[in-house]
Amino acid sequence: FALLSSYFQKPVPYKSLALGEIALTGHIRPINAFGLYASEARKFGIPLLFVARGQKHDLPRDMVQEIYHVTELLDLII
Repeated sequence: FALLSSYFQKPVPYKSLALGEIALTGHIRPINAFGLYASEARKFGIPLLFVARGQKHDLPRDMVQEIYHVTELLDLII
């Protein structure tokens, strides 16, 4: 997400965090220890998490935006 933001010289959404693994095909994969990262994000007041579609979580829907492919991240920046 940061690389795309830098390349296109566009800011990422304010106070957001992207959590996932990017495959060589561009698909975003779920990560292990998601709960740990999500709880840390809450502590720092980050209200929006971009996560892999299929990531298991118990967060409110307004806090999570599911992403399937890196092109979806491009749509958020461009």
